[in-house]
Amino acid sequence: MSAESAVTELDKGDRLLESGKIEEAIAAYRRAIELNPDDVQACHQLLEIKPDNWEVWLQLGKALSKQSDLEGAIACYRRAIEFNHSSEDNSENENRIAIDIEQSQLQLKQIDADIQELQVRRERVCLELDKLEYNSHVKQIGYYYTTDWFSHNIPNWRKYLNRFVNIPEVNVLEIGSWEGRSTCWLLDNILTHESAKISCVDTWQGGIEHQNMKGNVLLLCQSRFDVNVFLTGHSHKVTKKVGFSSDVMRLLPVNSYDFIYVDGSHEAEDVLVDAILAWGLLKVGGLVVFDDYGLGGGVKEGVDVFLRFFSPKLNLLHISFQVFVEKTA
Repeated sequence: MSAESAVTELDKGDRLLESGKIEEAIAAYRRAIELNPDDVQACHQLLEIKPDNWEVWLQLGKALSKQSDLEGAIACYRRAIEFNHSSEDNSENENRIAIDIEQSQLQLKQIDADIQELQVRRERVCLELDKLEYNSHVKQIGYYYTTDWFSHNIPNWRKYLNRFVNIPEVNVLEIGSWEGRSTCWLLDNILTHESAKISCVDTWQGGIEHQNMKGNVLLLCQSRFDVNVFLTGHSHKVTKKVGFSSDVMRLLPVNSYDFIYVDGSHEAEDVLVDAILAWGLLKVGGLVVFDDYGLGGGVKEGVDVFLRFFSPKLNLLHISFQVFVEKTA
């Protein structure tokens, strides 16, 4: 009943204000606030007439706090302190308001922390869903891989490579293809237009870090790549180039690739050479992604040197385990 009466007093105050009866309007707004202390509109109306009323600012802050508008509440509390200096008992009032501010700030920090935690959990859930969906697809198609160094990157690849989905004439270069995980994912998800194509460069002999792998992993690596690419149904989009990246890339046409994925040697000098050669092959506006940056060592050293010298001509989109760079000049 008091809430309904408050609405009545608020309407009455509005009519009185329109009639120019300021003092009577003020009295009506005060009664509305007394009947419903959480009446934000009545507080606003009263402050339009008497913007220096610290008590109304305080009441508005409390009302906004109950609505979880903590930033708005804190702003109102600060205005209450500002206009309270003329009050005789301002010290006691300011202490009371300061406590309200502190409580609101603590609530705001807790809400921010909760939001961040929810975002982290959401990202984890999305990552798990992506992984389940991807693994289901791999099983359904019949791809055969002995390692998985790629699937954890899928969320970022979806985000940054979305611009190339089903676009005609998209031209991709992959340095280091291994068993074809990333190649097949690109064919299945990005290079979906019939005119899209990808060139895959690899020795298929592995790097220094692969020489201790057991069984026939290295021996059969190229065969697994060939079979997996065949299973995509789009092997005609793939050009395989067997050799060292530093040799092969020197023979490729400059400024001709929309996206280049660098996942070759982990030696710092090799990484830097791959990066510089890839940059010359990349179109302006194209993307290059460097893998394994998060492992540190030679990959990070080589990429850091490249980023430092080419920084005026690039836009660093993302840097974590992988580095995503856009060529701007």
